[in-house]
Amino acid sequence: MKKFLHSPVNKKRMKDVKVQSSHPENSKGLPIHYYFLPFVASILVYSNAFDAQFVYDDRIHLVSIIKLETRNHSIYTPSDAAIVSNADVTGQASIWEVFKNDFWGNPVANEGSHKSYRPLVTLSFRINHYFHGLKPYWYHVTNIILHGITSITFVKVARDHLSKNALLFSSLLFAVHPIHTEAVSGLVGRADVMATLLILVGILIYQQNEDPLKSVMITSIAMLCKETGVALPLILGVSTILFSKQDLHKKRSKCLKLAVGFITLCILRMAICNFQSPKFSSHDNPVANEKDFWVRTMTFLYLPLLHFRLLVFPDARDKSTSSLLFSIAILCLPHLLASNLISYVGFVVAERILYLPSVGYCMLLGFLLETLQNRIQNKAILLSATIVILSLHSVKTWSRNYDWKNDEALYKSGIEINPTKALANLGHIYALGGRKAEAEDAYRKALSKRPNMADTWYNFGILLKENGRLQEAKEAYETVLFYRNSFAAAYTNLGLLQWELGNKTEAERLFDVCAKLETTFVKSYSSHIITQTNCMYNKGRLLSSDGRFHRAIEAYHKALQIAPPTYTNFASLYNTLGEAYMKLGDDEKAEFYYDKALSISPLHVNAFLTMAHLRMRQNRSQDANDLFHRALTHSNASATVYYHIGVAKTLSGNIQEAEENYKLALEKDSNHSDALQALCNLLRESGKVKESETIAERLAIVRPDFESFANYGAILHLNRKYDEAEIFYNKALQLRKDDETTLKNLEKLKRARAKI
Repeated sequence: MKKFLHSPVNKKRMKDVKVQSSHPENSKGLPIHYYFLPFVASILVYSNAFDAQFVYDDRIHLVSIIKLETRNHSIYTPSDAAIVSNADVTGQASIWEVFKNDFWGNPVANEGSHKSYRPLVTLSFRINHYFHGLKPYWYHVTNIILHGITSITFVKVARDHLSKNALLFSSLLFAVHPIHTEAVSGLVGRADVMATLLILVGILIYQQNEDPLKSVMITSIAMLCKETGVALPLILGVSTILFSKQDLHKKRSKCLKLAVGFITLCILRMAICNFQSPKFSSHDNPVANEKDFWVRTMTFLYLPLLHFRLLVFPDARDKSTSSLLFSIAILCLPHLLASNLISYVGFVVAERILYLPSVGYCMLLGFLLETLQNRIQNKAILLSATIVILSLHSVKTWSRNYDWKNDEALYKSGIEINPTKALANLGHIYALGGRKAEAEDAYRKALSKRPNMADTWYNFGILLKENGRLQEAKEAYETVLFYRNSFAAAYTNLGLLQWELGNKTEAERLFDVCAKLETTFVKSYSSHIITQTNCMYNKGRLLSSDGRFHRAIEAYHKALQIAPPTYTNFASLYNTLGEAYMKLGDDEKAEFYYDKALSISPLHVNAFLTMAHLRMRQNRSQDANDLFHRALTHSNASATVYYHIGVAKTLSGNIQEAEENYKLALEKDSNHSDALQALCNLLRESGKVKESETIAERLAIVRPDFESFANYGAILHLNRKYDEAEIFYNKALQLRKDDETTLKNLEKLKRARAKI
């Protein structure tokens, strides 16, 4: 029977009682191997995870590859990520911001926030980043060591409740159990490991002195790792009821203090979240969005029953009943908080949430082993069985670590379990790897199973756009907005696509709609604001392309107004703003913004180029040449820099030097569309029509858009190749059917051909 040793009475304060183990031989101190073996086992079984990459929630799934200086480019918007694109981790945000944001880097008070408030875990990632940048090896080392320390702490908690043999088995089982793979090999699972470690520490401290105040303090720290930390006062309340030998009044007093602490911390936690519940989509938690009450209720009741069926209910006459019930409390209470029975969470089933309940589960199996030891005479059979169980669990964990090596392996492993989301994510990984046919196949399979996935339609639209299937891409983006009309990046990409198709009015309208979208309920506040900033940037470029520079400047200033401090493209934004002022002849403001761009990014090549064009216009050719030289140096003599030098030489009348620089650009990049177009125009205007035809043909292949088709048709027309010219005029009209110039050229062609 569990007993408490009463400490000597102090007049000022009666010291708290200390639990006496039902296994006193353990309390006197265990041999070192009882701690060493679980720690070593926990490291060895995860040693093949050291070289794993950032996967799933660790990294951004929609990689930002925005080219702000080029208009015809789809924008990939970053999704929520706990590490790689999280400014709280990478140091772009202040330490104070870590305590204001959720786990994904969005303001936790925002209604669209995930409400996962785990600043201590984010700080641990930030420390990893400070010392090792984005090298996943050291993040995995930290996770695995934390799991090893938790395994040692498990021994210290369980030793008061289990015999030595059962303790060794239980601790080794906890160290190697495959249910922990997601929490240990998946880096965001660090939240579960840290919270569990602190809860176990809290149990140990409470066993020493039963001080509710200390327990509440540890609970508050655990809750800064994960919400499940709030389970500690509940577990300690059960511990007080089961083990304390104090009178009923003192038991009630301690339980009341724990209850007050529990309620206070819950209120504080809700206050941090602005007393708002998280808004989860039907894809995050489809059961929570199920309209049928009975389907929803029975499903949520079924999930905890999966775990309860493993339990062996105790006999009330057994002296170990209290320890057994304590184990059940550790198993059940944390799971109850994440079961959707109290409040909805962002998932239906997730292995990582079983990290803490598995403490109770492993202790229960230890009790089962104790029972079997008393009933089975042949100890060799029992020993063999435990070795087999531990070996099978270790092999399974080792095997499952390979699922977490990289995104492709993880998503392939999930096809049998959740084929829709696995295929959607796998399609994106294929697309990033250039495996476009496989990506399209995966997207189509995913959408055939669940056609309302806006994120998947968005990624599919990008793939179609990159394959030149503009009309299909347009339809994909429109489908995105049908299912989610607050998807800022879809408005931006559709606007860019409409611009490319020549529908500038519609493009401008889409950019305006994007900029006016509400930010209150968005899932990822930071990426939403960044996308709106890029939207205004693109509107400015659209207006500049039409010569509407005053309105373009307004759009650029709007972008600067809404851009968050973590925005990474301020230099490009200032540079294009300077260009607009230069077009209006306001050299002073142009130079001011060019300087701002260079102050943010001293090696910003485009700022060198635009400043060089300004110096050319000011007849400061030597300064311009110096800037062009700096641009060449810092861009490794890129094709774009040679192209800009060619433009400057063209404007200054140095046609021969311009032609040479355009050709140098094409030597660096034979598919540089701007250089091809500029050289084509230069050759045609210089009377080299035959040579310009060759360049125009290449341009039509490299950039199959309206301008390329129309220009190639015009050059073929000049060279009296009427049949070919008609083909390309018609291709241009397919993209812009009402273009007056092309229609007039086609009529001229028909008249010229009729005279032959």
